[in-house]
Amino acid sequence: MKIAIARTAALLAVFICVHGYAQSPQETSNADKVIQGLNLSAPYKTGTVEYFNLNHRFPNSNQELAMAPLPDNAIVQRVDVSTPDANSRTVITITYGSWAGANNVLTMTGWAMEGGVQFTCGGAGSTLPDEWRPKACKAAA
Repeated sequence: MKIAIARTAALLAVFICVHGYAQSPQETSNADKVIQGLNLSAPYKTGTVEYFNLNHRFPNSNQELAMAPLPDNAIVQRVDVSTPDANSRTVITITYGSWAGANNVLTMTGWAMEGGVQFTCGGAGSTLPDEWRPKACKAAA
């Protein structure tokens, strides 16, 4: 599992570098924190996929996923895996620290599809400003 988590984090870092993020110094600083938060959440995403592959359903919570809470840090307050919705989707919610102000949430929504689990980033419930988000997590225009 550790190898799978490391591989997922590395792929996420490459994906984010390829798709870019904000350019001004302050926005870049905040965008860097958003990317760090996505990297911190990678084990939850990997764990969710592995849980689905073993149980043929998504976990209902962090506890069911058997994920330890994040260690204290200034970037992310917490990462939560929520109960799947009526469409059999799961939501991973990243709640960023006080540096992001009141608009501090980024969501990743996952669903089962042939061959695995697909995730989108930045959908319903995301409140982080678009200029801080990686391109793949920006709100649709």
